[in-house]
Formats: sequence, structure tokens, C-alpha cells
Amino acid sequence: MKRHYLALIISVIFITSVLITSCKNASITIEASSDNKNEFMLGSILWIQTSAEARAMYYQSFNLAAMRLDKSLKEYRGLKKPAVVLDIDETVLDNSPYDVRIYRENKLYPEFWKEWIESTAAKPVPGVSEFLAAAKSLGADIFYITNRKEEFRDATLKNLSAAGLPNADDKHLLMRTKENNKQSRRISVAEEHEILLLIGDNLGDFDDVFQGKSVVERAAAVDSLRDLFGKRFIVLPNPMYGDWLDAIYDYEYSKSEKKKAELRKKYLTDF
Repeated sequence: MKRHYLALIISVIFITSVLITSCKNASITIEASSDNKNEFMLGSILWIQTSAEARAMYYQSFNLAAMRLDKSLKEYRGLKKPAVVLDIDETVLDNSPYDVRIYRENKLYPEFWKEWIESTAAKPVPGVSEFLAAAKSLGADIFYITNRKEEFRDATLKNLSAAGLPNADDKHLLMRTKENNKQSRRISVAEEHEILLLIGDNLGDFDDVFQGKSVVERAAAVDSLRDLFGKRFIVLPNPMYGDWLDAIYDYEYSKSEKKKAELRKKYLTDF
């Protein structure tokens, strides 16, 4: 009787041990099989949406922009009307909820992009509304140069208008042309206006010298124009996406997700 009882106890212990080991292995398998294409973006999205530091950087940038614009206007003696040129996405409007959606659904841009823009639900980034109101009151024209496609013009204008932002009209909204490069659109604004300030989250929002450059070349171009940052160029934070990431991929978007992950790790610097 005692032998049977002892054997039963040993069997229970063995089965329990097997079950626990199996569960642990299952957990490891599930974790290892995670293939979310945007997993690397999670920290960036969380930082933009939750960190007080991100809000502080927006306020800091627009406070600096207001000071620079005020100084530039006082010194300006030209005949053209002064203007401020801004990008829209992650500069005027916050699209981080869109990035959350593609993260959760394990999709890549442009999935859900049309639905997001047409929802006109994007909120202004911290500080931009106050800055643009002040710029307008000081006599500057506001131009929005965006790489959103022309098909999204009406929805974009509706979103800007709903946010109470100035110059939300066709004349002051320059959508994407056949190319992503914004230089030709900046030139068109400069025909009748003196651009005193450019604001964006991507170096392509300022000058075409940054266009299509490698990681090393972009850094060198920034160094060569260092005196313009904080004076004529105001850069806003965007760790989620942009040419900084495209440069890591050599601007080849058709690369496999495995290759992209390898390239992201390639540029890390250890000690």
C-alpha cells in the first residue's frame, strides 16, 4: 500500500514537472515567434505619447521659434512679405495614434493612412497653436509644405481648420508633387515671400542638401550648416520615422524585415 502511495506521489511530481517545463517552453516559443514589423518603434511611440520630455522639447522649440521670428521681423528690411514655412506631420499635427494602430495591427505604412487622414482626428503638437497665432499677429504668412498626397488636400485642410490654425486654405497648403523633395515648393513660396523661418521634424523640411544622403553624409551636412539651426531652422523631435531611418535602409524600402533589422543593429555603437 505504501509502495503504491509512494509511486503515485512520484508520478504526480513527474507529471507536474513536465507540465511546468512545457509551459515554460511554450512561453519561450510564443515570445520567440513574435514577428511584429514595428516592434523597434514601441519605445519611440511611448516616448512621444507619454514623456514630459517630449512636451518640453516641443515647447522649447516653439519658444525659440517665436524669439527668432520676432528678432528677424524687427531686422527685416525687404520688400517681400515675411513668411514662416512648416511641415505638417509631427511638426503641426501629431500622428502618433496612427503609429500605434500600425504597431498593434502589425502593418506597415501606408496601411490605414488614408483612414487616419480622413478621420481628421490629428491634434496639434504642444506649442504650435500659440506660436502660429503669434506669428500671424506679427504679420507673417504661414505656409504648410507637406508630403501628403494631393488626394488628401480637403481632409488636411479640414484638420488644420478644426485645430484653429491660421492660413488653412488652398493658397497656403502645398501638397506633395511628383517628388518628395520640397525644394521646388519652397522656391515657389520664396517668389513672393521672404522665408524667415523653417520648422520641421525632418532635415528635408529645410534644404535639399540633405536629400537622399547616407547616414554619414547627413551628419556632415548638418555640421556644415550648424549656424542655421536654432536661427533659421527649428527642428522638432520625431524618433518614430523619417529620413534618418530611411538612410539606415539605404532608401531601399523593398528590403526584407530581417535585412532592415540587421541594418538597424549595424549602426549601433558599443563601448
